[in-house]
Amino acid sequence: MAIFRPKPPAPDYSRAGANRNFSRTPATDSQSFRSEIQRQIPVFGEQSPGLVPAPTTASGWFLRDDGTWVAGAGGGAPTTVDYLVRTADAGLSAERVVTDTASIIWDWSTGGQSKAERAALTGHVTASQNSNSTTIASGVVTDTHVAAANKDGVAGTASMRTLGTGAQQACAGDDSRLSDDRTASGLRTASTVVSVSAASAPTSGQVLTATGGTAATWQTPAGGSGHTIQDEGTPLTARANLNFVGGRIEATDDSGAGATKVTVSTPTGTGFAHITSDAEDAAAIKVDLAENGTPGHVTGVLDETNGGTGQSTLTKGDLIYANAANTFAKLGIGASDTVLMTDATGLPAWTMLLTKISGSSGAAGNYMTWQTLSSNAAANATTTVAAVMTTTGVGSGTWAFKYLIRYQSSVTTTGVFFSIDHGGTVSMMVYHMTFVSTGGAAATGVADQVSGTNAGQLVEGKSARTDNATVAGGHTASAGVDTINADCLMVLEGIFTCSTSGSLILNHASETANSTQVMAGTTLELRKVA
Repeated sequence: MAIFRPKPPAPDYSRAGANRNFSRTPATDSQSFRSEIQRQIPVFGEQSPGLVPAPTTASGWFLRDDGTWVAGAGGGAPTTVDYLVRTADAGLSAERVVTDTASIIWDWSTGGQSKAERAALTGHVTASQNSNSTTIASGVVTDTHVAAANKDGVAGTASMRTLGTGAQQACAGDDSRLSDDRTASGLRTASTVVSVSAASAPTSGQVLTATGGTAATWQTPAGGSGHTIQDEGTPLTARANLNFVGGRIEATDDSGAGATKVTVSTPTGTGFAHITSDAEDAAAIKVDLAENGTPGHVTGVLDETNGGTGQSTLTKGDLIYANAANTFAKLGIGASDTVLMTDATGLPAWTMLLTKISGSSGAAGNYMTWQTLSSNAAANATTTVAAVMTTTGVGSGTWAFKYLIRYQSSVTTTGVFFSIDHGGTVSMMVYHMTFVSTGGAAATGVADQVSGTNAGQLVEGKSARTDNATVAGGHTASAGVDTINADCLMVLEGIFTCSTSGSLILNHASETANSTQVMAGTTLELRKVA
């Protein structure tokens, strides 16, 4: 292989001629071109560009840099430039033979190429041939190598040594702290040697205790080997420190007594006032929910399953009762004249046992009703009954009633009629009325409201068994009064059973067409008995 340093000139195509006629014939090792001009063949053909092989009819021909072939006898390799060859040749005069060295090896394995490669590295740093990956072999770097490198550590450059006098090193190699300077049975600090009194090794459990500024001794802690800390009988892992946590636990050093004092203080804020640890103290089994007699130190709501009520607030008169399993409810105070009874669901409820009505009309209560006329009823001068007192909402059941009727008549010979009517479905009704009469030995039917003047003065009465029936079935209920326009008392009482709700009405009429009147203060006592 020849390597020419100067750049060859551009080929001159004019030398080949304009219309040259070439022929191409096969040869044994290569192809040759024949022409009428054998000594001057263009490098690049006009119709077939590319290098043209040397003719085979003659040996020793060379292709010149100007594109012509020349015979060996008249030329050869250049003598004016250097070129590299693999093998020396006697016919060459300016060649340089490529030679391997210890660090560079030439690779001729690829045709048309020669590659210079670095040889494999050996020694402390190794690498494969022609590889950039290096490795420091294990154990090859010794103290000698380190000592020879950057001993004093130039400022700004990391030192390869820890010790030395350089600015980048820890300390000088002859620093006293690194020397063998030591005191028998002593401990050295930065500036002081502490002497340990006993040179022998300490025994298990002993601690090194300072006895002065420069003296210490191995001592066994007071109490022998100490105590094991346990939690409910379970030993805890031994630690170097014992830490007290919480504002009510305080540990202080008592230098005079040579001891550490632990103080557990009594709570003064919210929470339990005290629970003593003395099993024989009565307070040990008590929980004080007050602090110094002041309540309010228990926060939150204590639920029923823990013995509480589950109620956070109560109002005056509230009652606490269980409305379900393990559940409390509160019932507010009832209205005036109500009593505590059980409702249909089995829970307590405030009920108006006695209902009071003032006036000619009002609603009955569930159990007992008192109704009083607050003013006189209208006078009635006819024999047709008219309502003078109405009690509404008298429900199904059996009821007992009693009317205390205050009335007056404008004529002494005119008495009164009364009847009872319930507006619902009545299955049974019986009642009667009674009054004191003027009769002595015989009935007179005349109401007498003054002290009796006759021995054995009579109490007369009339009765009925029909709802809304005029007492005495059309007969005079009473025949008159002892005094006109003066109060007389008539008592009308009975019982009835109804299946539907309705109004209970007291009706009134005059015996004759003279005026009679039911007066204020007339009263009904109504009770549900079944």
